[in-house]
Amino acid sequence: MMLLRSSSLALLVTFALAACSSRDVPQTRDTSVAGWFLSGPRMQGFRISVDREVHFAGAASGRLESTERGSGAGTMMQSVSADAYRGKRVRFSAVVRTRNVEGWTGLWMRVERPDGRIAFDNMQQRPLRRSTEWTRVEVVLDVALDATAIAFGLLQDGNGVSWIDEAALEPVGKDVAVTAIDPVPRALRNVDFESTNGSSASSEPHGWLLQGIALDDFVVTRDTAEKHGGNASAKLANKIDTPRGQAYLVQSIRADDYAGTRVRVSAWVKAENVERGGFFAVNTYAADAGPLSPGLTSARCGLGPTSEWKQCEGVIDVPSLADTLQVTLGLEGKGTAWIDDVRLTPVGLDVPLTHVDRRSSALVNGDVEAKGKTPDPWFLSGGARAHYDASVDTSVKHGGKQSARLEPRVKDPQGYGTMMQGFRAHDFRGKRLRMNAFVKGNGIDGRGDLWMRVQAADSPGDGSGLGGGHCTLSGTFDWKPCTLVLDVPERGDEIHIGVGLDAHGTLWLDDVTFEVVDTSVELTSKSNARRTLEDGGFETAKDSARGWFISGGAL
Repeated sequence: MMLLRSSSLALLVTFALAACSSRDVPQTRDTSVAGWFLSGPRMQGFRISVDREVHFAGAASGRLESTERGSGAGTMMQSVSADAYRGKRVRFSAVVRTRNVEGWTGLWMRVERPDGRIAFDNMQQRPLRRSTEWTRVEVVLDVALDATAIAFGLLQDGNGVSWIDEAALEPVGKDVAVTAIDPVPRALRNVDFESTNGSSASSEPHGWLLQGIALDDFVVTRDTAEKHGGNASAKLANKIDTPRGQAYLVQSIRADDYAGTRVRVSAWVKAENVERGGFFAVNTYAADAGPLSPGLTSARCGLGPTSEWKQCEGVIDVPSLADTLQVTLGLEGKGTAWIDDVRLTPVGLDVPLTHVDRRSSALVNGDVEAKGKTPDPWFLSGGARAHYDASVDTSVKHGGKQSARLEPRVKDPQGYGTMMQGFRAHDFRGKRLRMNAFVKGNGIDGRGDLWMRVQAADSPGDGSGLGGGHCTLSGTFDWKPCTLVLDVPERGDEIHIGVGLDAHGTLWLDDVTFEVVDTSVELTSKSNARRTLEDGGFETAKDSARGWFISGGAL
């Protein structure tokens, strides 16, 4: 699962892309600035609003502020279609003001492409720090002829408050210099964990980043007491009793030097009291892959629950399309994992691959009649999956002998959890597909949905992917049908379906079926991507700024 390119320079934009792709998912967060995304690694610690007391021009500005102390960043953003900007040089500019920002603030912009290296800049090399008066700043990028979208916004790394006003997105001449940066190194760094990001022996290991949906629930340190070789290893552990999901220690490099070859990536790993699962993985990604993308090629080695030092390795092919190669140590739930002595080595094609695609080519157990306490192969996902349970219910069913049930496993779930299944899209490419299912609900006091989407190999793990839709579910209701119809593009790699909750209550699912239908059958969702920036001056609406909105409930 992709989380980021391996530098904090790319970190914020990558998470913003995840929010960008989830616009058609029901929103559950504050919508005081309708149209902007609130995203970023620590989005739960930020708030955006329209400020009518502090503004540069007109009667209002946009405000991004931290609401709780902690490390990490938040970003408010928009995303538009690249159609009107392809082949042009584009400038995103605004006036920005800051107060007591402990890290830094800047504008950012990213040009997304289906293939090839993306272009982006986030002003980290020329940031606004601490307290500044209104300052006009800009980022300038070239838009490729195959660009699909342009994402942009204001980001703040650390505690404090930032304001934005007079935001504009416009083509400029070639005499205006681009500000693009390339943050991804060409080779793995600190693979023996002998150096740090600071002076303390227990600080984070240099070159590696802690990321993931539940990164605030985990901690990574350089461990000098437990190591395989040398003086230290990296240690990943939970820091609260009930982590909301997974966290990852990751490093990425550019794949250019390995494109078209086969490589072996190995590491020594150890696990202790891992309750829900740990793993070592290596993945390759295309340039436009978003957070939680499965990648183009991958290999994975499971850990735990408790094991002494062992060597894990993955042998993968690096496609010519690959933009980055990522090494990951992952942990879900309580437990501790260590990693040391990471190695990347080119190998011949005679060395066998360690990953075989075992995905089903069609939906499995849609009627939930397979025996077992859990509805295999349905599984839990989502930002707060550790706060929910999926099980088989023999007392409540629509047809047959049982149904699948999704409900919280904690008193107050904090985020979105979904019970889902995926299967290969190859047999359905170029066709229109209809999903029919029956759902039942009890006491759903927040977000509930039944959803379907088509993913490309490099699609973000959250969001609509190449196309999708959902049925909104709330309250208490008896069995009722939900029908979703979508087209499966030629780039389609996998079809996902699931039921999800960001609420108290219970959802049941039964009798899920798929069928290919004629194009005369109407689609149940359509794209509504905007073509240009909206309300850059925050003046349109009386109580909110049209065009800007908040998203990312399932990140």
